Amino acid sequence: MMKLLMRKQCFFWIILFVSVLISANAYSRVELTVLKDLNLDVVPSDIAVSADGSMIYILAQGEILVYESEKESLTERIPIEKGYDRISYSEGLKALVLSSSTSKSVRIIEAEEVLDIPVSGSPFKGKENAPVLIAVFDDYQ
Repeated sequence: MMKLLMRKQCFFWIILFVSVLISANAYSRVELTVLKDLNLDVVPSDIAVSADGSMIYILAQGEILVYESEKESLTERIPIEKGYDRISYSEGLKALVLSSSTSKSVRIIEAEEVLDIPVSGSPFKGKENAPVLIAVFDDYQ
């Protein structure tokens, strides 16, 4: 009789445990959706995201890879000295902060987006293929 009672109790606890596991998954308040998978040709050691989420900086050995969310692609590879193993983005400074645990150093790099201004078809003076371009915006009112 005692064995039967212990079996029923054991069965009850097993059923209770399994139902708690099942119900925990059934009533989850977080739903995950993969937005993008990036396959890289280097091993990433750390990442940092700009304040507005438009740029993702991926730290690899000897370089920073720049992923632009709007273009949905890697747009640049910026060479840096090897040895940096952490990266973060400072919203206040608008800068990347790199650190190296081996050399015990920190480097702060301003991260400023450079915009291309199309000038083809605009009036110009001098050679059309000059190595330097000075743009004057003098028609503002």
